[in-house]
Amino acid sequence: MGAAQRDWIRMRIAELGWTQKEFAHRAGVNRRTVVRWLNEPGIPRINEQRDIALALDLEFTEVREHFKQEQQASSASTPTIPEITAPQDEASRAFRARIQASSTVDGQLITLLTQQADAIRATDRQLGSRMAHEQLLGYLRSLEHLWKFSIDPNQRDPLGQLYADAASLAGWQSLDLGEFEAAWTWFERSKTAAREVQATASLAHSVAEQAYVLLEVGEVQRACQLVTGAKELKGNVPPLLRAWLAAAEGEMWAAQGDKTRSIRAFDAAELHLPSEERDPLCPYLFLNRHHLERWRGHALARVGDNAAIDDLRTALDAVDHSFVRARAGMHLDLTTALLQAGKAGEAQEALLVGQQLAEQVGSVRQLKRVRRLEGQLLAIK
Repeated sequence: MGAAQRDWIRMRIAELGWTQKEFAHRAGVNRRTVVRWLNEPGIPRINEQRDIALALDLEFTEVREHFKQEQQASSASTPTIPEITAPQDEASRAFRARIQASSTVDGQLITLLTQQADAIRATDRQLGSRMAHEQLLGYLRSLEHLWKFSIDPNQRDPLGQLYADAASLAGWQSLDLGEFEAAWTWFERSKTAAREVQATASLAHSVAEQAYVLLEVGEVQRACQLVTGAKELKGNVPPLLRAWLAAAEGEMWAAQGDKTRSIRAFDAAELHLPSEERDPLCPYLFLNRHHLERWRGHALARVGDNAAIDDLRTALDAVDHSFVRARAGMHLDLTTALLQAGKAGEAQEALLVGQQLAEQVGSVRQLKRVRRLEGQLLAIK
């Protein structure tokens, strides 16, 4: 089965206006996998076919039918040799090997996988999405294979929890890289995993983060609806996540220009905020008083409140310098607030630092903000 038989994938990619690299991002795989799908003999595995269907916005049954027809065409062109059972035996052995590999998952491996996720998050914070994304995709592929072939709930549930949290990070990274559809797809995968293992906290976090995809494309009201829905989920939602959700709602109200509701939401976030800034149930959250000041400053800058300047400068002095992408956003928020206060010179300085940090981590999302703010500065001059 050669390249000609996969023309339907190439045509669909072209129809969507993507490159093979963009298709790889949306499918959650690397370029080598896409090349294999397009050119190498053999039918992709079922989970890969689902990834292809999801990425190309096709029904799974339609994708399955394409591959079924290829298989039939290949069989028709190959002389029939009676009583050959090796392919079936090989498939059986491969499947059993996956089941057996997943059955070996124990507490020690779960701990190692958790530590690996923490290391990827640290890389993402300091070096940015572009550096950490391929590493995360490889981790997710390995995790998915273990999770999907697990039978014992004592193994499957922790793997599903890890997958839900990692897929949510993949969604945030994709958003940071300007890949809106890929971001949305990863958040959907995160939500599916969180629902299966009944992880309410992970589900609420993924739903609220998915709202930022809508916010980024101008669907502000729908974004606010998603965050409100996340807050209303019933289940075990730790105080740290409740504080985070309240702050996210405050940002959504600010995006709609409702300063009163925004401030009220941030006041609620401060009330929920526990003394401990980390919670083992929410390993993906880093939220303390200084991060909340930064977030409130971002919201106040959106609604033109000069109090944002002091909040942001205080937060910049306190927030760990390893949060490079976050600091880039803070400098750009400060630029916005200074422009609104008529302090163009200081705004220019803040913008330069924000641009340097955004370039350092390769944040497409923040660099778009840089371009917009440069335009505002030029208009003033």
